[in-house]
Amino acid sequence: MAHTTLSKLQENFTCLAIVCVDLIKLPLTDILDNHVKPSDLYTELNSSTLISGNKLRSDQKKLCYIKPPCIPDYSKFDVSLLYTLIRNLCPSLKPTGRWGEEPAAAHTQLGDDVERLRWFRNRVFAHANSAQTSESDFQNYWTDIQNVITRIQKNKNAGCKTDYRQKFRSIEERLLNWDDLEKYRLFLDATVNLEKERGKIDEPDIWIKDPEKVVCGSTARFEAVVQGKQVSSVTWQKLYRDKSKQIEKGNQKFWGRTNEELVIGSVCKEDEGTYQAVLSIEEDRIRKTIQSNIIFLQVVGGIPDLTTSHETCLQTHSVKLIGNVFLIDDLPVIDEIYWSKDGNKIDTHENEGKYSKVSVDVPSLTIYNVNQYDAGHYTLTATNAAGTTVSDAIVLGAPEIVLEECEEGSDGCQIFPVTIKSIPTAYNVQWQVANKQNETLTPLDENAEEYGGTSNSFPHSVLVVRRKEQLKNNIYQIKVQNFIGVGIKEISTAENQKLKMVYPKMLNEEEEFQLLHKASCLPRYTYHWSLVEWYMEGLPKDIIFTRYRLESCLIIIGGIITDEEKKVLFGESALSERQNVKGLQKEAENYTAFLIVYFFNGDLTKMGEDIEKLDRILPLKDGHGHVLVVMEMNYSCDRKIIIEEIRTIGITKVEVVMKTRSIIVQNITCILEQMLSSYLVGTKKTLLDHSHTHCVDSSLLEVNAILKRLKQAKCYPEPLAEIVEPDKNEIDNILQRFVTLMHYPTQFCTMCHRIFTLYMYYRNIKNNFKKPSNKCLEMLIDILMECHKIFHLWIANIN
Repeated sequence: MAHTTLSKLQENFTCLAIVCVDLIKLPLTDILDNHVKPSDLYTELNSSTLISGNKLRSDQKKLCYIKPPCIPDYSKFDVSLLYTLIRNLCPSLKPTGRWGEEPAAAHTQLGDDVERLRWFRNRVFAHANSAQTSESDFQNYWTDIQNVITRIQKNKNAGCKTDYRQKFRSIEERLLNWDDLEKYRLFLDATVNLEKERGKIDEPDIWIKDPEKVVCGSTARFEAVVQGKQVSSVTWQKLYRDKSKQIEKGNQKFWGRTNEELVIGSVCKEDEGTYQAVLSIEEDRIRKTIQSNIIFLQVVGGIPDLTTSHETCLQTHSVKLIGNVFLIDDLPVIDEIYWSKDGNKIDTHENEGKYSKVSVDVPSLTIYNVNQYDAGHYTLTATNAAGTTVSDAIVLGAPEIVLEECEEGSDGCQIFPVTIKSIPTAYNVQWQVANKQNETLTPLDENAEEYGGTSNSFPHSVLVVRRKEQLKNNIYQIKVQNFIGVGIKEISTAENQKLKMVYPKMLNEEEEFQLLHKASCLPRYTYHWSLVEWYMEGLPKDIIFTRYRLESCLIIIGGIITDEEKKVLFGESALSERQNVKGLQKEAENYTAFLIVYFFNGDLTKMGEDIEKLDRILPLKDGHGHVLVVMEMNYSCDRKIIIEEIRTIGITKVEVVMKTRSIIVQNITCILEQMLSSYLVGTKKTLLDHSHTHCVDSSLLEVNAILKRLKQAKCYPEPLAEIVEPDKNEIDNILQRFVTLMHYPTQFCTMCHRIFTLYMYYRNIKNNFKKPSNKCLEMLIDILMECHKIFHLWIANIN
């Protein structure tokens, strides 16, 4: 072995000490993990005498006795704790003799070798004061420990994950010096002293007892067990990632009969999280704090889950509003349930002839003899200890008739489909016709040849007019009746009715599509996306803040455009390989929004067919699709006609621009940035709603700044005429809360760091753009100056 400034005896001791501290805990860790997984340790400890018999020190409990979903880290356990857990929780590893006795040479079971590791460590401890080991003792120890470690490595029941023999070789080849000797000697000396103090009970300490399973709406009670006589006070904290927030007791939410007790009233999902008690003591006029173990409060259950539906009985002229109440897991029982009409509670006892009785067991309401006076919005309300749930409204009223997009059939007939919305169910649906000369309406004969294909069905009816001159000479309407009233819809004449062409349904599976990568051709959007991504990483990791999802958009290039034109407009690196239909569908699975950049050549029919094909491949309707039509300057087609043509397919977001690179890139960027803004506005509202219960101040500053940046970029290069300050004077409110952070240096410094980072982002914006507004920069500089003042006040306060 290498020798530097150490004597041979000191070098021998240092090698053995390294084995004791760094090596023998590795096989013990693997053995414990193989028999008791970290996720199961809490349950195993509860079923053993280690907790009930108080056999673990408080510092050991804080490492290993952690309630799920938190999981202990075995790598932080020392040899003493690992040995204690294996001895008490792994009965299958019992040595040939007894625990605590040195095994005989012939005993080589896995449990025997676990015991040998402990005895080896104790022998090295005996040399800690002198920090020297003779050559003969060293050779004996080294051979013995190598044999034990090698045997454990080969034992399948040990579950070894590390090559321990390689660890031995690295220790042998290590160049040792005086610093190594001091480091390991002091470590062993401290460990020995800790072992000697194991039975001492006067040392101050604090431990939280785990509350029982807490149901939403009930009460959670924590109790801190304090050890020692130097108690000054006990405070409580809730932990948020790397931050903590002190809990102020003495209100309806938090209280306790003593400092050692914390009671949380009317527990809700927002109370779920990690809690800790802090013991403050004073020794020799020096104030010290000791933190307890952490407890994760799991809140189960919640407010009632409701569904509603309805059914109409035509024979009895009644409507049944069906209510279903679900109690999932440990939801608190329903205390009250009732129906309301237009926000007013319905008293079913005083109106027995009109309404059926409603109860927790029978939550449905039947309305008898329905007439026009029963029109209104009906909702079901259910209340339990956790809160109140109100269902979506069921609207009773006269029939509503919606004329769908009209079509022209392949044989030239005119098709007018309608959808009827009616609660109660309609009992009569009838198409009617009248000559424009006398305007006397009569029922239309749906079996007549000129109206072949017409139906009076509910809820979908259709009028088919096979001769166009009939539309010029006649008036058509549909009349629908229910118990509450009548709905009538007149069909417009052919001159005023926009007809949708029925495009062919053939789809070529091998047709190829070109996709556009955003990163290389849209630098402004990429930059703003990086700001939003940075903001998302800083949001509190709570489901109420992560429920909003940022839309991911797939860009498809369509229409008439050559490959060379694409390269000029977007750059070769921005263009993906061509995708067939299946490839495009597979790619689309990763996106929630779709932008079609369509290059229009003047042929409306072909454009309709192309976008219709894409609509059958991708979910473009319901707001998921956006079409940007690019047209040449010399095309005379009216933009309104292009937009209406695409909207007849069911895609409502349509824009038309001229074919210049700057305009195309600008519009694509703005469309994508609108998705960023929508996400930011949604999360900002949630942050404001929970600003009094969560640490969200830095996130609010970030979201306000990024929203302003997006608004400025949208009108670039013209500066904003006016910067609208955040609603409710948000920044002032945040700054006022900074004063309360002066007692918490970690949170305060984190806040300053986040704001400074945001300021650096805006410096980059100023360097990258020619004419940005300086008002945002000035605002952030003012904030930094305010933080600077508060920081100096805090320094003066602690001095």
